[in-house]
Amino acid sequence: MPKTLKRATTVLALAALTWMITSGLLSILAAAQAVDGSRFRPEDSDSPVIVWFLVLGVVQMALCVVTRAGRNWARVAVTVSAGFVSLIVLITVIAAVVGYLDATEHATVVGGEVQVSGLGIVLVVIDVVVLAGTVLGIAGLYRSSVNAYFAEIRRPHLGSGEDRTLT
Repeated sequence: MPKTLKRATTVLALAALTWMITSGLLSILAAAQAVDGSRFRPEDSDSPVIVWFLVLGVVQMALCVVTRAGRNWARVAVTVSAGFVSLIVLITVIAAVVGYLDATEHATVVGGEVQVSGLGIVLVVIDVVVLAGTVLGIAGLYRSSVNAYFAEIRRPHLGSGEDRTLT
């Protein structure tokens, strides 16, 4: 197995794990802010969304393991999964930036001060790092050494199938 494949699947698995953690924390933070500063209640969170994020992250990590075993279908599936995660992370980052800019604009008009959660900024920065790692991981899955590895694994399977059809 090429080192590139090991690195790419490790980066994608770590990105999925980090994304699951940050999406859970961001949803809890958003629910806490939606209650207008009052104490956070678990029933205020959007738990089905968090569950789907966790399921998608676990599926992506499992697909990374299967991809390391040399299954091309898993490489395609992890690409789709990682692309979906990247889209969600990108939307989250854009929404956070737009929300901050909107709050800044209203604070300027009203003359107030914008209060930004330090945890929120850290989570958005982590999401940007996750997005970059996911893009690099997907690119690593399709480098020439990895393509040659998957072609090498597939060759014996194709050869044995052709022998059966000819006899």
